[in-house]
Amino acid sequence: MMSANVDPTPRQANGFVADVGQSPGGGGAFVAIFILSLLIPIRPEIGGIRLDPYRALLILAVIPFVAKLFSGKVGRVSSTDWLMIIFVVWTIFIYFFHHGAGKIPYALVTGAELLGGYLAGRVLIRSASDYRRFVRYFMIALLVMFPLAVFELNTFRMPLAELFGKFTTVIPKVMDPRFGLSRVQVSFPHAIHFGFFCSSMLANIYYLHKGRVLRMLPLMTLLLSMAFMSLSSAAFLSVLLQVLIIAWGAITGARWWLLVILTAIVYVALEFLSNRGPIIILIETMTLNPQTAWWRVHIWNYGTQSVMNNPLFGIGLFDWVRPVWLAGTVDNYWLVIAMRFGFPGIVLLLWAMGAHIHRVLSVKIPDEELRTLRLGYAVSLVGILFTLATVHIWDAMNAFIMFYIGAGAFLYINPSNEAAVDENHISDPQSDGGTPPFARKSGTGRGQPLPYSRSAYQGRARLPPPESNE
Repeated sequence: MMSANVDPTPRQANGFVADVGQSPGGGGAFVAIFILSLLIPIRPEIGGIRLDPYRALLILAVIPFVAKLFSGKVGRVSSTDWLMIIFVVWTIFIYFFHHGAGKIPYALVTGAELLGGYLAGRVLIRSASDYRRFVRYFMIALLVMFPLAVFELNTFRMPLAELFGKFTTVIPKVMDPRFGLSRVQVSFPHAIHFGFFCSSMLANIYYLHKGRVLRMLPLMTLLLSMAFMSLSSAAFLSVLLQVLIIAWGAITGARWWLLVILTAIVYVALEFLSNRGPIIILIETMTLNPQTAWWRVHIWNYGTQSVMNNPLFGIGLFDWVRPVWLAGTVDNYWLVIAMRFGFPGIVLLLWAMGAHIHRVLSVKIPDEELRTLRLGYAVSLVGILFTLATVHIWDAMNAFIMFYIGAGAFLYINPSNEAAVDENHISDPQSDGGTPPFARKSGTGRGQPLPYSRSAYQGRARLPPPESNE
């Protein structure tokens, strides 16, 4: 039986470290500044390149992050790391291929936004303590935004944009009212992004505070009220997916493989038995406005045809072929990636996501509290990735999602320079004197513990920003 007693000195039992009190080098300040930068609605331009606060921060940090990644100080470079790097390099190549050297600055900036966001999470979140601190900063951000959101909901005004607009270019208020209320943006370019941002961490809040109802309920109330103020179906879908997965786990005793099998069966059944298919059904049922559902069906049909017409190199920023009556917005993040960067682009990104999720879910974690943290991360991530099939994200929200993906890598990356152990969150796998249950039994590295860390397009118009009214 595993013992909760630990040696008071820093130690690593059979190469397995459950948690860290402080990450080597720390990263809490940068994480706080990064989240703050997402909430400042200014967008000044330098040399024709827009430098939002979060973007400027990531441009300055991406090279140091890459250097730290390859230094070995944050663990070995994983397959997901390589796939994300190759994906960003491919996007830069595609912009050059279609638009020439004039688009290189834009390509580099957007590449730094993607890779910088991912590496910020990957490099700075290196332990359960780091991760809990990140969630705490997120909830503080929601608390700060709450009065601004309530004000905007009732007045159709964005106080931060009005304040900063006296000095520089800001994100404008672009949303039409719904149900007689303003669709809240606060500091994001679209109400979808605001609602998606607020809803994305629901499962984390539930699992991190499970068993402490008096602490969990106020936090969940804050998060849900903020998400619903966007009046966006994307936020509602994100919440619904996470709630359903949480309910499944509670009802079935966490039989997750059964859920995966049943989901696959339902998907295949809808594919063969329905004349619409599972994706179209999802689009039509998970929107608040039936008119936008109708638009999204046609976007999916013509968008996928664009991918099939340009399978290798995509269309870059060029416009896509569609009827004149169909708007240029594309409400599907994965579809936009495939349209712009072809099959290589979408395969690289989905491969990276699949490898990451597999490693997160398959690593053996003996500590119950850390398994609960892992579950919160995974459920929120699943909700995010599925919701992205019904909405497109860009700018700050894109960087935040990349950060969140990278933030989960500590669950399976084992740094070589582990520091002080947090005595409150460790189990000693050697206490029973036997081989740890998470040791490999075959293959390369026999008897070694699984790595785990604490720590053909037409026209020449550019594809417009894929904004929508959902």
